Amino acid sequence: MKKFLSILLILCLVVASTALAETLSFTAKTGDDSAIKTKSTATGTAGNVSITTNEGSHSMYYQIRKTDGVAASEYKNTSAETSFSLSYKDDGYGMSLGRNNYSYRLRVAHRSQCSCDASNEFDVVFSWNP
Repeated sequence: MKKFLSILLILCLVVASTALAETLSFTAKTGDDSAIKTKSTATGTAGNVSITTNEGSHSMYYQIRKTDGVAASEYKNTSAETSFSLSYKDDGYGMSLGRNNYSYRLRVAHRSQCSCDASNEFDVVFSWNP
């Protein structure tokens, strides 16, 4: 019985982690936004991104933005399958743009400096929290 429950728990964890991941498909020099998420952590705490798949190790740009497209965080360029934090910028009054209960999107874009072929589609799989 213990073994069965252990296997069931592991299966549930795998399914849950897969359900949280988002996949975006790209060709060279294109970009897309993730689904909208609401920040549930304290105002000013950094957003987190975890990239689990980057087919072809393309150089990609990641930045948290408000739903109207305005940049809310610093950006990061990477081609690695890695995890990192994105610090929020401050508004004109010195207050963090990363505010609790506000909605955000993660902008993912192929870096324009890449000399790769625009005809090949590739996927980037990631999870993130604002």
